[in-house]
Amino acid sequence: MNMELRNIETFIKLTELENFSRTAEYLNYSQSTVTIQIQQLEKELGFQLFERIGKKVILTNLGKKFLSEAKEMKKIEEQMLHLGMNKNEVSGTLRVGSIESLINPYSAKLITEYHRQFPKVKIDIRTSHTTDLLQMVKQNALDVAVGFGRKITDRDCFIAYARSYRLSFVAHPDNELIGQRKVRLDEVLAQPLLLTERDSIYRQELEEMATNEDTVISPSIEIDNTMILMELVQRGLGISFLPNYIFQESISKKKLSILDVKGCNKKFWCQIFHHRNKWVSPAMKAFIDLTVQSFKTNLKS
Repeated sequence: MNMELRNIETFIKLTELENFSRTAEYLNYSQSTVTIQIQQLEKELGFQLFERIGKKVILTNLGKKFLSEAKEMKKIEEQMLHLGMNKNEVSGTLRVGSIESLINPYSAKLITEYHRQFPKVKIDIRTSHTTDLLQMVKQNALDVAVGFGRKITDRDCFIAYARSYRLSFVAHPDNELIGQRKVRLDEVLAQPLLLTERDSIYRQELEEMATNEDTVISPSIEIDNTMILMELVQRGLGISFLPNYIFQESISKKKLSILDVKGCNKKFWCQIFHHRNKWVSPAMKAFIDLTVQSFKTNLKS
């Protein structure tokens, strides 16, 4: 059984204060976070820890027995952190969330290096949109997430890394608009468009640009996989609108070219984030550090 230290700490504090809202306030959590942490503990243990009496909570008989064990577990974990653990002895599961376009290009090399450092840690990777990842982090369904979009300002989240990247129109070098200066948006949208699904931040921004120019978007192909999308653009099937980091290698190999589109200066943020009150284990810190290094090495603005 691999219980999170922060869940145990929350349990111990709740036994002292006997109230969810006061415990949340003391720990600087939302009340829903405290509730989720206790529910996770109860699910892992297989029994109920507390009984509610009005706004007050009291330990069940099994909860009382677990309290002494929880205090001992907390003490041992703190000693292990203080002394430092051999990486080969670190185990458990690291739950990582990412948008699809970031997990594809560089994940194999990063995960290989991480597994070399922490061979006993299982990595559970889930892909979704940044807004979904943010909610999963807040609900403790993820330990750490990598997203792309507007800068995260949620007070429950800690931004471990942030860097801005440009969104651009990209096409095959033989496209008739390549080489032209200050191409109008309506000229671009008149071309065959290969776009991500409507829920993606790239598509939402393009829709907003089109609305501001009083024009509409009619994609020829709509797909939720940016790697396939980029391959189709390289085959000359049309124009797409994506972050520069996705196609920078194809640009350098002259498989793709960026269009010079008038008024297209959209920038968004690549961000690595976790819950502000999340205990950052050595395994989690190593993953964040490796990911940051990978981005700095491989992703150009």
